[in-house]
Amino acid sequence: MGLLNKQSKYQKELAKIKKGIPEKYNQLEFMNYLDDEDVDMLISITTRGDGKTYNVLRALALLHDSLKFCTLIITRHSELKSAMITQIRDIYYNDKTLDNKSVNVMFDLNLCQIYYHDELAFLIVDLNNADDLKYYRAMLKKCNVALYDEFLSIGGDYATNEYKKFKTIFETMDSDETEAMKYTNHLRKVILLANPVDWSSEFLARYNLYKALETQPINTVQKHGNIVLERRRNNQAQQTKNNRLFDDDESVTGEFRYNSWQLKDPKTTTIPLIIKTTDRYIYMYVEDKPILSVKPVADAYSFNTDLADNKEDSIFLKKSYYKENFYKKYTKDFFYFENAFSKEYILQNYPTLNFIKIMKQSYQEEPTTEVINQKLKQDEFNSMINKIAQSYL
Repeated sequence: MGLLNKQSKYQKELAKIKKGIPEKYNQLEFMNYLDDEDVDMLISITTRGDGKTYNVLRALALLHDSLKFCTLIITRHSELKSAMITQIRDIYYNDKTLDNKSVNVMFDLNLCQIYYHDELAFLIVDLNNADDLKYYRAMLKKCNVALYDEFLSIGGDYATNEYKKFKTIFETMDSDETEAMKYTNHLRKVILLANPVDWSSEFLARYNLYKALETQPINTVQKHGNIVLERRRNNQAQQTKNNRLFDDDESVTGEFRYNSWQLKDPKTTTIPLIIKTTDRYIYMYVEDKPILSVKPVADAYSFNTDLADNKEDSIFLKKSYYKENFYKKYTKDFFYFENAFSKEYILQNYPTLNFIKIMKQSYQEEPTTEVINQKLKQDEFNSMINKIAQSYL
């Protein structure tokens, strides 16, 4: 693996780059994994003022100079492109190892191109132009790294279908091999940067990172499958800031705000009932005490909250499936949640949805032979449903 091979050309160049980073700022430890053959995505979630964005951009500029890296920068909207251009220009003008006279910025309707010594170093694009960027495949495929800064947004202010648009842009880029890809295991990699300001990013849901964010200690870098996650609280960078008004803010502490009340993992053998909502899927694991989980995708569903999603084999959850005082069931600890995001999503969006009625309805419509075989015997399944339903009456 690349992380163990300190003699690789990439690792040597990265070590040189790190020497130019002031001690109080992010030292880019997570970027050690960019040439790890098992890793496809690097995520850094740290306190504000940590210097991660500037240092990552500087590293990518220097890696372009030495290893011909080319970076695709994706911004949430067009106004942020100007901010990125300004930061990159500052790097070329302030770093003594770079020649600011060799930088050339070119603008197009859908992208901004930044050249260094007449070679493409950065492309900056707008997330919302994902479809139009398909016509720029010849440009995008020159990049070997995709960078998305501030992928977590305060107040959940995300673009519509943000993950799908990002995926479309990456797939447009991911065509043919570039010279620099030999330093990243012949694969294109993704870097996501953010402060811990919001749980509702579709990226966290798609890559099932909630448990990692709840359990990984602060100031560590850990691998979770093919994803590397850095969590960092930079106390040194906070010393010059006036944080007396906001000392418990996520941007200062580096910690997401959540509590562990009623959190529990479902059994791996439990077959869930699945409800399609407007933008997610609620999985209900029927155990001694039901466990609710919110996920971004599902192969199928038995219930749907919107009539437009109705199918022949699904049930539309009309008004009779909602109960005004159902929220009291949560205060009496009748349910668990798989993670903090699931709890927040359900309590904010579906606090009156009568999950007890849904369980009873599912029992009437099901279980199928396949489900019964996986959940022990039919009489045990029936007994469990009735027991749960009776306890909530």
